[in-house]
Amino acid sequence: MLNATDLHSLADVDKKFNLKTTEIVVIKSGGNTRYNLLQKDGSNIILRNDLFDLKTYKSYKGNFEDNLVYHKVETPKAMVGKWKNVTEGDNTTVQISDHGIISDKYYDSKAYAFYSLADQEKYDGDTTSKEEIEHTFEVIQEAVKSEGYQVKSAKEVYIQANSNYCFVPVNGGKNILVLRGGNEFAAKLEKVK
Repeated sequence: MLNATDLHSLADVDKKFNLKTTEIVVIKSGGNTRYNLLQKDGSNIILRNDLFDLKTYKSYKGNFEDNLVYHKVETPKAMVGKWKNVTEGDNTTVQISDHGIISDKYYDSKAYAFYSLADQEKYDGDTTSKEEIEHTFEVIQEAVKSEGYQVKSAKEVYIQANSNYCFVPVNGGKNILVLRGGNEFAAKLEKVK
């Protein structure tokens, strides 16, 4: 697995970094591979195909935990399913799995992690305050309202990790609005039965 004397298998990785991997989801896309180590507690450790993260942090357990992003694996139930993009000029259909794998017939499948805006402080640590989250929610709320819908809670807004996109289920879960930067409309998805 690695050119390291103490890491030869997944069991060695789990032991070294105090992990409890229950499943590995391998995502291959355009010559790149991501290994998603699904943890017993519902978190997900995403490793790059060259396993650089393990090579870099193999001797530094604290740095490994600080630098690898742990995201909840469970994709919000409101987003799981088949969706048709009903944005003008786009009629693609995408499938979102409960592991956050988004696929369509035109592009390779990709894995994404999502968390609610209400949990942003937990994921960003000290870099995001409650006031900033509240302000961001107000901006998103206005953007959603301008599209003719409403969102009542920051718990109903889902941030795509490591991106500037957020997903807002509306209309009783029949649609998802995708916003870029919190206020710029990017797409409207409609649930396919």
